[in-house]
Formats: sequence, structure tokens, C-alpha cells
Amino acid sequence: MASPPADMLHTLGTPLSDMGHVADGYQQFLHVDTQARAVYVVEQGGFAGTTKVFGPLPLPRCTPTTLPAATTTPR
Repeated sequence: MASPPADMLHTLGTPLSDMGHVADGYQQFLHVDTQARAVYVVEQGGFAGTTKVFGPLPLPRCTPTTLPAATTTPR
């Protein structure tokens, strides 16, 4: 697995979870690299302060859909 760009690794990103009131809990953060079209999930926490990186995952392409015009029928 590749690491996200260094500037992303040292930022919090978008929080995906909260470790709550647990001393050795973990937090997961979402990092999106739009230029590389990749997504990374960075997990940080525990007593030893570990960091795990999951990714790169492909960034899906969402295309807008056009809804058909509403038609009304006389009653």
C-alpha cells in the first residue's frame, strides 16, 4: 500500500469515527487526493500511537443524472 502524500498524512482529514472516552481507542480519517483520483483511510491511535494507512482506493466518478421532466395529467 502506498502512503498518501506527506501533506495529507500530517493533517486530520475528514473524521470517519470517534474514539470516544477510551484511552487506547482509534480514530479513522478520510483523505481524498483529487489529482491522483485516490482515497486513503488513515487510522491513528492506541497506547503506542500507531498509524495505519489503507489505500490508495479508487475515487469513484459520480456523474450527475438528468431526471425526466415531470408530467402532469389532467384529472
